[in-house]
Amino acid sequence: MYKPHFNDNMPHNLWFYYEMINMEADHKIATQKRLEKTFIDFLFRKYYISSEDLKKKSYFELVREREEDDNVIELYGEIWNNIEELKHKPQNEVLVYIKSIKLIFNKGNFEDWIQQHKRGKPCNDC
Repeated sequence: MYKPHFNDNMPHNLWFYYEMINMEADHKIATQKRLEKTFIDFLFRKYYISSEDLKKKSYFELVREREEDDNVIELYGEIWNNIEELKHKPQNEVLVYIKSIKLIFNKGNFEDWIQQHKRGKPCNDC
């Protein structure tokens, strides 16, 4: 099987979507803890949160400061709460939740990034 080549300049929403697809495809790694870590990584990537920033404030405070859209902040809070509720649920419920939210993060115009990516490294027609 071929693995796509992705780099750090991948759009953040697309990166999170890709990670959820990986969890969905490999049921062994679809755990609440992994989904939580991936969501936090998404927030770190999207809002450029550094370890220095975290010494001063929590990542939720930093996201609240850096995100202008209140609807997005509310969505992230809802996702965080739902992930927390999955702690003591079976793995199949984690998969159901991943399926329910992944399409939220596959929205946007990624055409520029795809064209730029195709010119850079070879990929499997991403």
